[in-house]
Amino acid sequence: MKLNRRYTLQLLSSLFASSALPVFANAESGSVKKRNQADDYRALVCLYLYGGNDSWNLLVPLSTEIDGSLKGRGYQTYKSRRADMAIEANSLPLNVSISSAQQNPYFSPSLEQAYHKGVFPIEDSRWGLHGCAPELAQLYAENKLAWIANTGVLPRRIRASSLTQENKPAFLFAHNHQQHALFTADASGNSRYGWAGMLADVWKEHTDQGVLGLNLAIGKYAPFMAGQNTSPLVQPVGQPVAFSGMRKNKGDYELKFAQDLMELNQLYRRELFGLLFREKLGSAISLTHLLEEEWQHTSSFDGLFGPYGEALFGSPDAKLVGLGASISQNLTRQFETVTRLMEIGKRLDLKRQIFSVYLGGFDTHSAQAQKHPLLIRNLSLSLWKFQKALEHLGLDKQVVTFTQSDFGRTLQNNGDGTDHGWGGNQLVMGGSIASRVHGTMPDLREDSPDMFGDGRGRVIPSIAAEQVTASLASWFGVEDTLMPTLFPNLPNFQTSDALSSSYLPLFK
Repeated sequence: MKLNRRYTLQLLSSLFASSALPVFANAESGSVKKRNQADDYRALVCLYLYGGNDSWNLLVPLSTEIDGSLKGRGYQTYKSRRADMAIEANSLPLNVSISSAQQNPYFSPSLEQAYHKGVFPIEDSRWGLHGCAPELAQLYAENKLAWIANTGVLPRRIRASSLTQENKPAFLFAHNHQQHALFTADASGNSRYGWAGMLADVWKEHTDQGVLGLNLAIGKYAPFMAGQNTSPLVQPVGQPVAFSGMRKNKGDYELKFAQDLMELNQLYRRELFGLLFREKLGSAISLTHLLEEEWQHTSSFDGLFGPYGEALFGSPDAKLVGLGASISQNLTRQFETVTRLMEIGKRLDLKRQIFSVYLGGFDTHSAQAQKHPLLIRNLSLSLWKFQKALEHLGLDKQVVTFTQSDFGRTLQNNGDGTDHGWGGNQLVMGGSIASRVHGTMPDLREDSPDMFGDGRGRVIPSIAAEQVTASLASWFGVEDTLMPTLFPNLPNFQTSDALSSSYLPLFK
């Protein structure tokens, strides 16, 4: 008897880390009822950009510094600080209907030059989007995407004059510590569990989260989903969690394999560990059957295409992309997996789901001019494809996708790249989003109140990451009474007696 080692370990590790899941004995498709389309289903999707995205080159200040109020907040100072790493302020026309999915977004003989040498102006040309992100510009123009300017890990409002060792986040520029602060939604560093995991802990006592649970991590474990009594289901990219031999095309072997597993499950059943193993393995087998059966009834998205004429969740030809390298398909495949699990969740009558996906490679200390445009191109294409899939399923108003990253990066370059910074820009897509840039452009002059002041160009965030996440959680349905538990520093950002005054007006 041979198990598929990779999927078996992922499945059992997630099950043994979690609270007991009920055995779903009757897992045939007929036992799962379809939901009424007029429902209150909602989902959050966290796209984590590992390494610290240089988002000052993704969302670029374009204002002309003609008076005192804009001094230090426009393109002139940005260009001066970034030097050779700056994006050019040339305006690119968004004159192609990307939604037709029939043409390359660029018509220039030199595609790479078009990508690298300009921006798509937004917000009355006060901001611009990197030329590698035409799909994000299109989504913004269609009122489907918003930006959060200058956000980051922040325990309370801080200016350069009030910055002390005691009130800044611990190990401020370290990847692991800043990731932990984002995952726990606690800039003070005192929380042990992820905010989505703690939410699952609380909601588990009052709601039926089903056999899938509230939290589903795609491709790798997601620490923000780690609770005290719950753990996410870690779903491999592109196919259901499964034991080898249990696929439908295996015929009689599938039944024999399942029988062997159940016989194994009877061993040592009187001992404490044996009882636990029996319960968990039974849950694993039932969950495997459920996902395997339901996966067959999810959408294939046949007939839907990407901007280069490729299949919606396919990979465009590297020559058409014109950046000298292929774009990894991993993120688009993660998003495809998410859409299928959303369909299954709705058939299971789940009302809330949280998903985690990721894109790595953003720690651009070197070769940033070559690496970063390709990462932005991947980000832009993948998010656009995901949004199109959600619209096809009628879920675009019920799903909100947001980005997080370790930190922003230094405005000063190191000759070939940039180093660890603090504040940066993030995006939110979907739902009934208020499509605009939320927040204000900081003063980028090194001696301004908005700067860390070490000569590297590290920007102090003006919007706390906890404010952003709490605003999304509020849309998701989390009550105000639970917010201080999930986001312990949130009261530090209240502007009135109401805790909700700390939220951002992200939605209409």
